[in-house]
Amino acid sequence: MRAAIPIVLGALLAGGSVSEQQYASWAAKPTPKSWRLGQTWAFVLLDKKGEILGSMTVRFTDQKAVSCLAGNWSRVETIRQRGAGAGPFSLLGRPLSYSLEGSALTVGANDVCDGYEELVGELKDNGVTGQYIALSIGMRESLGSFYGIPIEN
Repeated sequence: MRAAIPIVLGALLAGGSVSEQQYASWAAKPTPKSWRLGQTWAFVLLDKKGEILGSMTVRFTDQKAVSCLAGNWSRVETIRQRGAGAGPFSLLGRPLSYSLEGSALTVGANDVCDGYEELVGELKDNGVTGQYIALSIGMRESLGSFYGIPIEN
């Protein structure tokens, strides 16, 4: 099934990962005023061809999360999910956490050291788009892309 996605994802579907420079530019922007803790969001994960891999409905909390990565990570409550993801470390079905720096949002399965899958993108007033990636020692692989929208304020 072909995903009906916003045109803004076109560049992201072309492949590649979020660069450090791109991430830094997002992190330097203010967090959108529409962002609120406790919001419920729907995320759709897409493979490199734009096919839907899975989806999940989550709620962002202020509870500290276990993470092997540096930074401030808080817990993501998974409400429901479908699909299996694409990577070697299976983002779907694992405990999730998030980090928000300015408008740079990272949602990931960061509980197992050296076996991460993450959604990294730019948060805007109407949602977030970005890359779905896998990370490990000496490995950084683009698995596709994702988009997310708030479904409850």
